[in-house]
Amino acid sequence: MSFCQLPNLTTAVLLALAACSATPAQTLDSAPQPGRPTPNEQPAPVRRWSVEANLLWPIFPGNIYSAKVLRTLYSKGRTAGEAYVGLLHRPYEFRAEEGRFSNSALLFGYRQYVWKGLNAEWYNAIGPGRLEGSVVDGRSYRSTDYEVGVLVGYTVRFNEQRKLPLYVNLQPLGFSYVAYQSNRHPIVGQTAETPIYVGAVQVGVRF
Repeated sequence: MSFCQLPNLTTAVLLALAACSATPAQTLDSAPQPGRPTPNEQPAPVRRWSVEANLLWPIFPGNIYSAKVLRTLYSKGRTAGEAYVGLLHRPYEFRAEEGRFSNSALLFGYRQYVWKGLNAEWYNAIGPGRLEGSVVDGRSYRSTDYEVGVLVGYTVRFNEQRKLPLYVNLQPLGFSYVAYQSNRHPIVGQTAETPIYVGAVQVGVRF
């Protein structure tokens, strides 16, 4: 090879290197992987907000209505954490051991996803409780009540590609406890509050 051919060879090498650099090497992160969208697929949009309502409590134990707004605080792998705030209302109902009772509450709490849809939730409810015509002494009571509870369940999500994807959080295990009452009313056969079993079926949309 003569020296006069070197410029042509150098030019060819530079062009080849430029072509290679224009096409980045496929790494483990860029290669198609199971569960990851391929170049022809549209990735699901990031959704950090959701609203949900409890569809079980109006039926069982009955006459309780609640809804809340949730915000995803972090999401890493198969775990995530959500904080929420909401409202709960129970219209007046007659209780044989108490009288006509009603209460409303501000809800706030935290939900932790520990693996895929498996989650545990801690909630607080604080607000006014009202009793009319106590069956024990005939008096009416006004109280500020504070209730705490824990729920464990699994969330099933539907079609993340939709504009408002639906999800259902089935929470069959849990308990609640009225931890504080500023003016406790009497209950027939009961001298103190005790934890009670609760479950929930939360239905919501993400956006």
